[in-house]
Amino acid sequence: MRTQITDLAKRLKRANEAYRNGNPIMSDAAYDKLEDDLRALDPGHSMLAKIGAPAPSGGHWPKAAHVIPMGSLKKCQFNGNSAHELRAWMKTLPHPHSCTISQKLDGISCFDGDTPVHLANGETIPIQQIVDEGLRPQVLTWTPQEGVVTRQVTNAFDNGERDNWVRLTFEDGTSVVVTEDHEFYAKNCGLTPAKDLLGMDLQNHNE
Repeated sequence: MRTQITDLAKRLKRANEAYRNGNPIMSDAAYDKLEDDLRALDPGHSMLAKIGAPAPSGGHWPKAAHVIPMGSLKKCQFNGNSAHELRAWMKTLPHPHSCTISQKLDGISCFDGDTPVHLANGETIPIQQIVDEGLRPQVLTWTPQEGVVTRQVTNAFDNGERDNWVRLTFEDGTSVVVTEDHEFYAKNCGLTPAKDLLGMDLQNHNE
């Protein structure tokens, strides 16, 4: 087991440094899985409390003390069936009865504003119209568990100018423009960032 722990810690360290220096080598979900595996084997491992990574140029930033605890280091995976994890996490806060829960906004992924959104009534409108007009329509979406289902848009954001766009073209000739970190559910691959789909043979991947 010690060998497994050492291997997990090395992989996390390498992925953490790559991410912090702007060259991620795995998705957030893959990193979280490694972290959860390490925590299950060695809850007190120093890698689980590590923040940041050395600068690639060898530069040095002075250390700074945090005024409040870094609660994100003790995250919980809330999936609708694990409210007890959220309650346990809240008990670690200095003031557990005073906190705000919001969406995680770092590493935001986007669709281009011209991307058509399929409404539940069969019409399509550009996603920019939903943002600009504050619309909350019923739209068609897909999950691997349910297939095509109807959901209501609950919020939409204009994330400003971005420079990491990629275009994905599908077999039927349609295409979509998204930021490189936007995840798609691909056969045999699961959720995969758009940049990792480019040039990938999805039909044979992992088969």
